[in-house]
Amino acid sequence: MFLLPSKVGSQHTRMYMAMYHSYQWNKMIQRLILHIQL
Repeated sequence: MFLLPSKVGSQHTRMYMAMYHSYQWNKMIQRLILHIQL
């Protein structure tokens, strides 16, 4: 991933990190739902 030493670059990094965190949360929540269903 190409990072720019500027506001735009940091904004893109923040967006990417937020997307990654939400993806991890979705995986965890899906796992919890599967455990509850079983």
